Amino acid sequence: MTGKVSVALVIPVRNEGSRVNATMDAILASTRLPDEIVIGDGMSTDDTVARFLAYADRGLPVHVVPNPARFSGGGRNVGARATTAQVIVFADCGNPVAPEWVAEMVRPFEEHAHVDIVCGVFEPLVTNAFEHCLAAIHYPQNYRFNVMSAAERHALVPRVVLPGGGTIAMTRATFEAIGGYPDWLHRAQDKVFSRKAYALGMQVVVNWQARITHHMRSDLASVFRLSFDYARGNGRSRFTERHFIKLAGLYGGLALLLTAYPWFTYAPAFAVILFGAYTWHAGYRKLLAKDGSIRNPRYWWLAPAMVWHRDAGALLGQLVGLYEWCFLPKYRKLFRAYMASCDKARIPLIEP
Repeated sequence: MTGKVSVALVIPVRNEGSRVNATMDAILASTRLPDEIVIGDGMSTDDTVARFLAYADRGLPVHVVPNPARFSGGGRNVGARATTAQVIVFADCGNPVAPEWVAEMVRPFEEHAHVDIVCGVFEPLVTNAFEHCLAAIHYPQNYRFNVMSAAERHALVPRVVLPGGGTIAMTRATFEAIGGYPDWLHRAQDKVFSRKAYALGMQVVVNWQARITHHMRSDLASVFRLSFDYARGNGRSRFTERHFIKLAGLYGGLALLLTAYPWFTYAPAFAVILFGAYTWHAGYRKLLAKDGSIRNPRYWWLAPAMVWHRDAGALLGQLVGLYEWCFLPKYRKLFRAYMASCDKARIPLIEP
């Protein structure tokens, strides 16, 4: 595919009324507008649909299609199937796009004949001290894009690129060949989709110029919940991130040290030292790398609290998801049916 292409922007939503205006205003300020916007609505009960339709009279077609599955994967599916555009670009509501984002997401398709998927990048959307601390600790690389060299950015690209769902574009043929997103997963459905794309040999391009801003969670409970939900989705689809393996080794080692106290007097002291070193490495060190100092006294307790909430969510979510994979047959059946057309050797069980 080369030359000028038709473009549809698909946005899955559910009760996103408060974020619609910021999302649409950013899209309408783009240097290249999509030919249409399709909203996959997960049966919203607020004014989400009305707010989107209010933009339909601004010169850009806006269509809303119902998503009975409610999950974002289903929203992407019904949106993509409701358009005949050659290229489908996916975004999430509440993540304002840069003016050049649409153009950059589409450009590789128009310049190269063998591109199947284009992956953009996101930068944290920070509005307060909590979000700054969270972005510095949990998204340290994304939070430094503006000061990175081209070589540093290139080094971040993994051997196997598994794009997320919030900034991804693909040809219609690619979407149809993959079979859409697994709409039976609440979270991590984008990882399963990307694993299938890799297993089918799709060609993925990362475009560093295609940037969006990603809203941060606003409290510790939300940090835990997000980490739990994604890890649970990974477990439900028999996918294990290296991060989980490292966390399981760390906290398992700490548990062993604490239980070794009757036989090894200094075991608790070693456990405290190990835990402190990890907290420094995973929390304070990243905050210092961003700011050069701990500028806000609140960060002294907030930084480790963020690390521990994230870790607890990742560990518990993965274990719950793996339990459901093993003891709830529907997840195995759905996953295997979804991946039936793939080369099994190219479906990694552990993050590549």
